[in-house]
Amino acid sequence: MSEKHKSYNDAIDDRIAKAKLETAKLIALQETFAQLRLSEPDAKIPFHWLHCLSRILAHTPPDYTDKLLAVVPVWAGHDDEPREGHLVGLIELTRRLCHPPYSPSPEPVGVWYLFCGLGGDDWYRIAYPRGDAAYAILEEAVLAEPEHLPATLARMIAIAGSACAASFSRAPRLLMTTVRRLLDMGPDRQEETLASWRDHPFLALDAGTTPFAVLVEGAREHLPAGIDNPIPRKLRDVVAGRLTLTGEQEARMRRVLEVKLGVASVGLLAHLAGR
Repeated sequence: MSEKHKSYNDAIDDRIAKAKLETAKLIALQETFAQLRLSEPDAKIPFHWLHCLSRILAHTPPDYTDKLLAVVPVWAGHDDEPREGHLVGLIELTRRLCHPPYSPSPEPVGVWYLFCGLGGDDWYRIAYPRGDAAYAILEEAVLAEPEHLPATLARMIAIAGSACAASFSRAPRLLMTTVRRLLDMGPDRQEETLASWRDHPFLALDAGTTPFAVLVEGAREHLPAGIDNPIPRKLRDVVAGRLTLTGEQEARMRRVLEVKLGVASVGLLAHLAGR
């Protein structure tokens, strides 16, 4: 270990020792960092992250301590300068999910953070989903399938992270139903299904850049029966020449489409997995 890293570890130990925590929580925090050093000797958590962690821990119910401290290896994987908005989102997300009515089990923690690589609006949808049900649904699914679900969801996010984020925020049961359908398959069929989804022409439609006329036609042509058309009636009127959008209205329409196309994309995967 370099002198620089040893100095960092000493500084971390000193800050932990000075944290205003109950004895049991203080010991748990010290043990967590000791274990982190054994498993990942070069891992670092920026000092401001440690301060946030200690502050949350002080107000966390005792039976949620293990769940909270399970975030330490995940936080250690982040750079000193996290993506814009991530720090605030991660703090709020961690604080919220380490209290009732969420599960005290640490199992779901890794799945929360599968979404951490997403940026911009995608990250916001994960940290602040519409309604309170999304994480409860996610945690219930993880606890039912702790061994296989995270890996399958990670593969979906790698193919279409924005679609998964949109579905998580607006249609979490659809997202988890889709994952479960994939889990019910053998590995070869799951691979074929995910490859069909990745290469499907509907996933090539980009809400941010694809011309509106192409979006309207692409959704009509490529979505199978049974999946609701995600194109708003207003946009169909625009393409038909019955309505004109201002620049601001067009930007807002594209933000709406990003969510609607994302949910439809996951619906498409559910359809492919159910055939």
